[in-house]
Amino acid sequence: MKLKFLWQWSRRAPGPTSRIASEERESTPQNATAKRGQDGTKPHRALHLDGLKGLIALQAWVYAFFLILCPGVITDTSVDGAQPAAFLLGGPKWQDKIRKVMSPLLFDGSLQVSFFLMISARVISEGESCSRLVFLPRPNADMPCIRLAPSDGSFYLSPRNTSWALARIFQQSFTVYALLVILPFVRAKYRLGGLAAFALVAAWVGSWAWYSVSGVIISDLSHRGVLQSISRSSWKVGRFAIRKCTFATCLFLVGAMLKYAGAVWPSVRKAELVAHAAQSTARLNRNFDTSQKAYPRFDNWFVVMAILCLVEMSPRTRKVLSAKPLRTFCKLSLALHLVSGLVIQTLGSELVEVSIARTNRAGTILRTKDFSVALAIAFILGMAKLLIRAAIGAALP
Repeated sequence: MKLKFLWQWSRRAPGPTSRIASEERESTPQNATAKRGQDGTKPHRALHLDGLKGLIALQAWVYAFFLILCPGVITDTSVDGAQPAAFLLGGPKWQDKIRKVMSPLLFDGSLQVSFFLMISARVISEGESCSRLVFLPRPNADMPCIRLAPSDGSFYLSPRNTSWALARIFQQSFTVYALLVILPFVRAKYRLGGLAAFALVAAWVGSWAWYSVSGVIISDLSHRGVLQSISRSSWKVGRFAIRKCTFATCLFLVGAMLKYAGAVWPSVRKAELVAHAAQSTARLNRNFDTSQKAYPRFDNWFVVMAILCLVEMSPRTRKVLSAKPLRTFCKLSLALHLVSGLVIQTLGSELVEVSIARTNRAGTILRTKDFSVALAIAFILGMAKLLIRAAIGAALP
């Protein structure tokens, strides 16, 4: 009886005393340092994702700059959907070259929004979230604004035309939270197949949950170390060995080809929408107006999925993206998204007034010119101060 009692006592659940002792051991400075990283952050916090968000925020700022001051570099479609747009008829030819060569992968707007959507789902499900329950707090009854969903009429709000992405990211976060509650009870071998089927159906009906589920898939594969093991393995084909990470490179090439084909031939860009089913009529999208409403696209998905997979497979890339300057821009990404469009539009309006005053009333040039120059100098000094602070933060230990 004594041996049986000792065996049962040794296998009992830890009581309050043992939990307090374990918490005291974890609260010591040595364990706290080991539990956290060298820079004081939690070990499951992916710093390279912050750096990647900072890089995408810079691209989004460049997109806003060209969209307001030189729209021919970004798009060939006017606000009402006419092609070619009126601003292209009398513009220089170099705008077409930049739009077809650099814009598809650097600053076309839709790619940056797709990055933010997928990275948001990737960050929400980062670390231990895929292996434990998510406890959501009780909803607050004093916040009636949550019940008011944004209308489709506020889709393209000037001057950036991407303000809708904030509401969409917020809405898709509930999809990610629901998946994080279900996934801990699903076996790992069935988890990937279920998420892939969910993403396939969402892609067929043109739902933005397609991108969110893809971000959860990348987070799950990274958390279980699947992507890291793929980067170190290869397929044997006779005497040759093909790295398994080449599939991500192939995804990127396919996405880049589709984006460049859509930039050169606008009909190809519209033909992709026919492959999706309309949510309201259950038929193919043959008369969908992309100038009035955004739509998840395969070319953006291929590029974003490939880049996120390659980043998770490459330790050097993660180290580069973990730099402090990029993480600084990540902290300011929301501010840049909200303010940059208004600042650039104000600067452009003042420059237009200066040019009109120069041709009509030479006596009023000084006042408008001084104001526009002062605004431009203040904005440039603010950006320079931000860059200097980021460089100093990166240089200091």
